[in-house]
Amino acid sequence: MTHNLTGQSFGHLVVIERAPNKIGPNGKPRSMWLCQCDLCGNVKPVLTDSLVWNRQRSCGCQKAQAALMPGYVRMHQRVREANGHATGYRCVDCGEQAQEWSYDGTDPDEVRGVHGLHVLPYSLKLAHYEPRCVKCHRNFDSPLKAGES
Repeated sequence: MTHNLTGQSFGHLVVIERAPNKIGPNGKPRSMWLCQCDLCGNVKPVLTDSLVWNRQRSCGCQKAQAALMPGYVRMHQRVREANGHATGYRCVDCGEQAQEWSYDGTDPDEVRGVHGLHVLPYSLKLAHYEPRCVKCHRNFDSPLKAGES
């Protein structure tokens, strides 16, 4: 017998009510629950085992969104593809030859992504990147890294 999971949260899934059983590959019924994703509102049936063993924590919308959104490294590659190598420009801070493209930190719709050991803000808009030398880029990014969560 399955315990009542109604109202419980498992990751981003909130159990609404019991759903009809699913017949497993061995022919035996498997208990299911109707769950709503608190990220997007999608409602879908989920196996009890998947909930209680933390195998399913959202409806899948996070994976779909992540697949569509370029990450930190890919966005910097797009900037380089659109604008060329930063070495063709002067650093916006000191005027020396630039070596890297740097997010300017002004996009109100900025996102966060992993780069090395850090979670850094970046933009999905090409206009928010500037050429910087390595020293100025590191100095510019230091306050951004300090604000990591």
